[in-house]
Amino acid sequence: MEVGMHLNYSQDNVELVTEVYGNNDYTEISTQLVENQEHILLLYTNQSDLRLLDLETKEDTALIPNLGRAMAFDYDFAKMMVLWTDVVDKSIYSAPLWLGKPICKLSENIGIVNSHGIAVDWIHNNVYWTDVDQASINVVRVAGFNKKTLFSTGVDTPQAIVLNPLEGYVLQLDERQIYWGSGVSKGIFTTDFEGSKVRYVLWSNVLRMPYSIDVFEDTLYWTELWSKREDFYQMDKSTGSDVSKVAMGRSWAKLTDIKVLHSSKQPQGPDFCGQSNGGCSHLCLPAPRVTKASPNHTCLCPDGMLLARDGVTCIDCSDEATLARENQYCPGKTTNTLKVPYNKLSHSFDVPVDACISTLYKDKRNENTASTTFGIPSLIVQLVLGSLIESQFLQTVVQLEFGELKMHRL
Repeated sequence: MEVGMHLNYSQDNVELVTEVYGNNDYTEISTQLVENQEHILLLYTNQSDLRLLDLETKEDTALIPNLGRAMAFDYDFAKMMVLWTDVVDKSIYSAPLWLGKPICKLSENIGIVNSHGIAVDWIHNNVYWTDVDQASINVVRVAGFNKKTLFSTGVDTPQAIVLNPLEGYVLQLDERQIYWGSGVSKGIFTTDFEGSKVRYVLWSNVLRMPYSIDVFEDTLYWTELWSKREDFYQMDKSTGSDVSKVAMGRSWAKLTDIKVLHSSKQPQGPDFCGQSNGGCSHLCLPAPRVTKASPNHTCLCPDGMLLARDGVTCIDCSDEATLARENQYCPGKTTNTLKVPYNKLSHSFDVPVDACISTLYKDKRNENTASTTFGIPSLIVQLVLGSLIESQFLQTVVQLEFGELKMHRL
C-alpha cells in the first residue's frame, strides 16, 4: 500500500488530496483547500524533489520525489501538467501534477546538454528551453516532435526563459514588468517590456545570488543559489519592503526553481494555431501583433527541414529533388530524428493518465554584447503575452519574437 498526494482542480481552486493507493482503488483520507483568495500554493524544486508548499498551513509535500537533478520546471495549469529539465541525464520530463506519475521522458535525441530554463506555452502547446553549453534556444511540440533550434548565434550562456503567448502587446505598461536578480549587484531589479525605467526593487547585502524569481499579486518570491539551507524569501514587489525568509528546515539541498501555482498566472487567450495547426505542416508559433495587419502566427520547420516557398510546408533536407524543384537548399543539411508531420501527432494534453507527453525549448545569451548589465541568472514576467523573453547572466535582457525570429535587447 502506498500513500500519496494528488490535486483536484477547477478554474478557480485546487484541492490537495491525500490518498491511499492499493489495487487501483483511491480512498480519500483528507482534503484541504490549498488555492483560493486566502492560500498561496508554491511549487519548488530542490533538485531531487518537486515539492508543493501551502504558505498558510505550511504543509510541505513531495509531489514528485527522486528526480535526479532537476534544475528548472514549468507547468500547464489547465492541464495540471508539470515539465522539468534534468542536467544529469540531459533530458526533459513530464508528469501529471495531480498524481506525480507516470514520469515520462519527452523524447529521445532532442540534444539537451545543460538546460537551466524551461517554459511551456499553455495556449499553443509548445515547449521552449535554454541550453547553457550549446548556447541555444529551442522549441518542440508538446508531444516531443518537431524540435527546432531557434537561436544559436548572438547570445551566450542562457539561463531563465519566460513566454508571452497571448495576443500582441495589449496590456498596460504597468502590468508588463520583468523582474530579475543579480548576485554581483546585490539587487533585484524590474523594468517594462521595452527595457525602460530600470530600477532597484531591493538592494541589500542579504542578497547573495538570487536565482529563481516569481511574482504573484503584490509579492515577489525568490531563491538563493548559494544558500546552505532549503529556504526562500519574499517581499513587496513594488517597494522591496517586508522582506522575510520562509525556512523549510532542511539543509541538505538548495532550491533551484520556484513558481506560484495559480490559474491567473496563465490567462487564456486565442489559439492562433488551433485550427489545422495554423495551416503549417510542422511547427506553428504565435507572432506578436505589432499592427492590425501583422500575422498572428508563423510556420517554421524542425531542424533538418526547410520551409518551402508557400510559407507553410516543410521540405526534408534529404529530398534533393523537391529542393531542386523549389530552387532552395539547406545550409549544412543537418539531420533531425524528430521531424513528424503535424497530422501524425497529438495536438493537446488530453491523453490517458498513463500516456507520456513531450515538450522542449532552449535559450542563451551573448557575451560580446554591451548593455544594461545587471546580473540576470533568473527572470520572471508577471503577466505573460506574445514574444519570448530570455535572461542573460551579467549581460542583457533579450526579447525574442516568435514569428520572424527577431531579437531585441531591452
